[in-house]
Formats: sequence, structure tokens, C-alpha cells
Amino acid sequence: IPAQKPFAFDWQEPVAGLRLYVQRVLIMERCEQVLPTYLRFVQGVVDSADLPLNVSRELLQQNPLLDAIQKSVVKNILDTLAGMKNLEFDKYLTFYKGFGGVLKEGLSRDWANREKIADLLLFESANTEAGMFTTFAEYVSKMPADQTDIYYLTGETAEQMRKSPYLETFRAKGRDVLLLTDPIDEFTIPSFGAYKGKPLKAADRGDTPTGDAVPDDVKEQF
Repeated sequence: IPAQKPFAFDWQEPVAGLRLYVQRVLIMERCEQVLPTYLRFVQGVVDSADLPLNVSRELLQQNPLLDAIQKSVVKNILDTLAGMKNLEFDKYLTFYKGFGGVLKEGLSRDWANREKIADLLLFESANTEAGMFTTFAEYVSKMPADQTDIYYLTGETAEQMRKSPYLETFRAKGRDVLLLTDPIDEFTIPSFGAYKGKPLKAADRGDTPTGDAVPDDVKEQF
């Protein structure tokens, strides 16, 4: 797992894969079947003693062992990232600023690991200081007892969104709002839908926490 994003990463074709060896013999330089695209920043080697040495690319695609290898690889990577986040947060933050957007692709692509990926995400919020971050889990732990939804707002910068008139109603009710600034958030967060049973709702759409529609004059200000 690289410490930070390589200079050319954003300009390269998004192709994932690890070197596949069978009994220490290189079979494939980049085996896409063992690494999902949203983890394409990972580099490494898989060495299997169970695959035949004469395996072809076509047979590899049909081999159920590769599915088991991928599940193991993904689990190890996500567990490693979780450990880094919990024990070496500064190191994780540097990594996340480079690859957080790529990691979020997994919310809509890897249904089996969506909750694990969601726990790795970092957000600024209306209640955090500028440059500080919270998580879904921290947000939920601080929700008022009568709050049932997780609210978010999308925009170009957290500083700009903190001045949004949409936040006034939420502040008055003591409710935090996640401030999403990554372009991919507009697609991945709504598709994720809910975190541990708490629906995700856009703060600038639908009803406000008071149960009243957002006033027209507020909409015009934004």
C-alpha cells in the first residue's frame, strides 16, 4: 500500500492486478482476478501452490480458487487499512487524501465489503474544525436520540458549505451534517444508501429535521 499517490496515478488507465506466481514461477504479470479495481493502488505478489503450472489465462478466469484468493487479498487489505486508521492515523490520513476517492468506488462495486469500506471513510462535517475529520461511526455515536438519519451536503469546499443556509436548521436542532467535497461522493454516497440501518439523506433535498420543507428563500440563497 503506497504511502501517498504517485504523480502519474490519475493519468494512467485504471487497471488493477497483482503478479501471480504458481510455486514461485511467474504466470501472469497482472492478474486482475485477484484484485478489485477500487484497490488498484495496491502492488504485490500472490504465490499459489494449488494452481497448476500450465494453467492458461482462460482457465484462470474459470478457476474458483481465484475467487477464494481475491476474498483473502481484499480482507487483508481492508484489515490493514483499518489497523492503520486506528493506530497510525496521520499515516492513514496521508494515504486517504491520495486514494480516498478510489477507495469509495468500492461502495458501489463490492457489496460484500461495503460496511468495511464505509468504516474507512473520512469526512469533514459542520461540527468539526476545519481540516479535522469524522467517520460514519463517530457521527452515529453523537446523534441525538431522536435523530434517525445521517445528513450530508455536497459542494466544492467544506469552507463554502459551512456558510450554507441549509445548515441553519440542522444547527438549531443540534444535528451534524457531513460535508462531502469529493466529486465521486455525489454518486457513491447516495448509492450506498444507509450506514448500519441509518439512511443517508442530502441536507439540501427533501424535508428538514423539523419535518418542514426547506423554505424557498433558503433555496434561493444557496
